[in-house]
Amino acid sequence: MRRRSAPAAVLIALALPLAACGDSGGAAVPAAVSSAGPSATATYPTGANGPILTCGGLDKPLAGAKPAAVAGSGPTRALPDLTLDCLGGGKPVTLRELRGPMVLNVWASWCGPCRDEQPFLSAAHAALGGRVRFVGLAMKDDDGPAREWLSFHGVDWPSLADHKGSIRGPLHVPGPPVTLFVNSAGQIVAVHYGQFTSAAQVQDAIAEHLGVGV
Repeated sequence: MRRRSAPAAVLIALALPLAACGDSGGAAVPAAVSSAGPSATATYPTGANGPILTCGGLDKPLAGAKPAAVAGSGPTRALPDLTLDCLGGGKPVTLRELRGPMVLNVWASWCGPCRDEQPFLSAAHAALGGRVRFVGLAMKDDDGPAREWLSFHGVDWPSLADHKGSIRGPLHVPGPPVTLFVNSAGQIVAVHYGQFTSAAQVQDAIAEHLGVGV
């Protein structure tokens, strides 16, 4: 049975046995978590698969995006008023100003499940042809390893840097990977805890929560 993403109204109450990395910072952690944390680093070749993208224009809805009232269903909540640096350089970005339809993926270079799900995110991103914005959020990571990770995996969307894990409380993130679905008004409409296990699962979640299909 395909796992469904949780609507915004039940984020805190969710406690499913999903694969996620540790370092909860006091948040409720899913039953099955990796023992990995920020101390479990990995080294990736620099510049292996391309440049790291800047974060300009993330405050503007995508051209042709569905109205917020159409994209997503059920209760919503706003992104927090936190300002984070962009791993690709340029001006810092305030999360509350981000506009979708958007897949906001929380990851870290030290997170094994993040590595495992990355090809599925990339495949879904390519299949959607720019009709959904993808943005990464590196949680409790150093800039050097995070940039190496992005380059090694050839990630062709921008990523923000949350060095201190400031998003954990406001976004109810126990540890990466966590994926949030954000509509064209910047409202969180659903959250998926743990890693995705196929590109089809990512695409199904985008179709359900953001109203954009392949």
